[in-house]
Amino acid sequence: RVDYYSGFMGSGWNDATFRPKYDMKPDWTIIGMFQNCQITDLEKILNDCGVVLDTSKNGNYQGAFSSNSFTILPEIVFGKNTSAAGQVFSNCTSLHTIRKVTFTEGATAAFPSTFENCTALANVEFAGVLVNNINLQWCPLTRASIESLFSILSDTVSGKTVTLKKSA
Repeated sequence: RVDYYSGFMGSGWNDATFRPKYDMKPDWTIIGMFQNCQITDLEKILNDCGVVLDTSKNGNYQGAFSSNSFTILPEIVFGKNTSAAGQVFSNCTSLHTIRKVTFTEGATAAFPSTFENCTALANVEFAGVLVNNINLQWCPLTRASIESLFSILSDTVSGKTVTLKKSA
């Protein structure tokens, strides 16, 4: 399967019902893939099942992980074809850790609402190169997460903004 449009959307998907058998390597869109699901630790379930989630070939991530019960997510890669990344993790108020968020060279989408209302998100390792705006004003990021973000800001673009929580 390569199309995961709304693939695991809804409250019927939880830690007991989500037990994937195959690697998930969507090739273009993951719009709403896990939207409104009740899964808490996606990383643990994927590891327990021996399954990989590879998001690197996507172009549209709109709402992929939004409005759900996640506390921990594995690495999420915004691939070189990323054209839409609105509200990817929005309203994930229990999400406190994303192991890694990687911006592949060529991922030129802006990220103004990607982390909207992620009010518990503290731990994120950032990798790759960020060439556009990003808004993390809702997230109580740790110092290590902020330093990780600053380390991936592009040296070749100007006029872009990083927005952080005022307390940062």
